[in-house]
Amino acid sequence: MSEPQTGIRNPSFDGPVLVTGVLLTGALSVGLATAFLFLSRTSTIPDVGPTAASLDAGISTLFGAALGLLVGSGISACVARRGSRIATGIIVGAVAYAAVLVPVLIGTAPNDVSVVESIGIALFFGLPLLLAVLTGTFVGAGIAVGFRTLLGQRYGSSLL
Repeated sequence: MSEPQTGIRNPSFDGPVLVTGVLLTGALSVGLATAFLFLSRTSTIPDVGPTAASLDAGISTLFGAALGLLVGSGISACVARRGSRIATGIIVGAVAYAAVLVPVLIGTAPNDVSVVESIGIALFFGLPLLLAVLTGTFVGAGIAVGFRTLLGQRYGSSLL
């Protein structure tokens, strides 16, 4: 006879999910930011001034990076097998932002922007991107719990 399940998950983190999640999230963030920037530049009409074009490019890049963080942290939270799904998604999103997006932002800054200003800009845009990480994490963890509940009701708890 097996032990009754208490509903408490193993407190240790799922290492492969963390590493893969950080790599996937970083790649998605940079890839989608670049894709949205490219789309912004190709869809701009010639009569747009430089300020409007710069704002459009910046917003498009921010949206692409946020979408990449949202999807990557959500997938990581959804597929985590051990530990807290919420903590896994937040760690994946934060590490991907700090290890991938911040260096890319600093490295691609214009010549008239200093490194200190680039770091300040990265910290400033970290807040809306953190909201994308939190949203993706909660949605991913919710999907995982809903799927687990659905399987448990349909096939019994032996598969879970």
